[in-house]
Amino acid sequence: MSEEKGNTIASIEIRFDNDPWLEDIFEVEDEIEPVQKLTVDADGNVDFYAQVYSFVEDKKLKPRRFDGQIPVEVTNVLYSAVLQFIVKNEHVATDYSLGLWNIVVTFITGEKYQFVGSTDAETAEETSNILRQCIPIPGLRLFDGNYSDPYGGDEITRLTLNYHRKSKLPRALSINGEELITTWRYTESLVIDGETETVQIIQNLDEDTEARHFFRMKNRIKMLMDDLKDEGLLKDLDIPTGKIPKNPDETITFELVIEYAKRDTQELKGRFDLAHLPENWFLIVDAIQDTLDNFGKGEILHGLQQIDSKSRKKQIVCGVSFQESDEIRYYITDNKKIQVGDLVEVPLGYANSFSTIGYVETVEMYAPKDVPFPMESAKYILHVLNRH
Repeated sequence: MSEEKGNTIASIEIRFDNDPWLEDIFEVEDEIEPVQKLTVDADGNVDFYAQVYSFVEDKKLKPRRFDGQIPVEVTNVLYSAVLQFIVKNEHVATDYSLGLWNIVVTFITGEKYQFVGSTDAETAEETSNILRQCIPIPGLRLFDGNYSDPYGGDEITRLTLNYHRKSKLPRALSINGEELITTWRYTESLVIDGETETVQIIQNLDEDTEARHFFRMKNRIKMLMDDLKDEGLLKDLDIPTGKIPKNPDETITFELVIEYAKRDTQELKGRFDLAHLPENWFLIVDAIQDTLDNFGKGEILHGLQQIDSKSRKKQIVCGVSFQESDEIRYYITDNKKIQVGDLVEVPLGYANSFSTIGYVETVEMYAPKDVPFPMESAKYILHVLNRH
């Protein structure tokens, strides 16, 4: 195989095959891509296919695909890198435990050259980096056995969460006794800006009432953005198909917008309820809340109140019901704003090994000594999710 044949190539196909049970060579634990196939023709047309296998579900999932186009001059760089790689690895002994590479070079004459084998570590990393720069495909496994960044290979520059509630509320009775209905619109917007290292939260209760919260946190915002990306929380944000019926008197929607330094902006919209939020939603908002909790509540309004409350503290006890049973379980909380009808996440199981969602049926206050069950065995409400 000669490196000088680059200008006579019609297409190059690169395929990687591996036994999905050789999990230890993959960087991810729950989901891998045992087969990846990449084809680039002389015009720069790119076709990518990846077979996806889930260890958790023990089955193949929907394949991942990408098609696009790169400039011809970039294609020539790619071709040259692949040809050099083949020349340097033609006589390398095949090691099947490291996966099998199958490269097919098709020339404009129709002639084909096929390379099947393993890689030489000395040239694998260099060639892989060149190809990743030529083709911006997330999660592309190449000759060095590594993935490009599975979550985009790019830093997050800005993240926006928008929330909109539209409710029909009874206002008064007309002269003829008919109920008058008014529409209440409430919106929230949370913007995390990586460039300015700030977080801004805006609440609009009505046309005349607005609240703004502004946080500046040097270094912490970058840490938050990196955590969201590195933990994979922004991966697989497809909206599930839910079964919760719509409320004709109320519509609650959300919008998630993720902006990257180089990648296209990622947007997600849907109904704001348990059946339509992405699977990672609560992990995302928890990560954001943990960052904002560094500020606490301040002292000017809460400092003396905390000292004074020690002498007259009341324990809040909530009865929580669950959709799957008629049983009511009791939990404690320090959230003084909790109300009947709130949707809450609560722990269940031995050692609180998992959690579930329920509705608050009762809210009662007790002096600590009068709580009707042993406090040492009491379980706390984890989160108040939203109100109905």
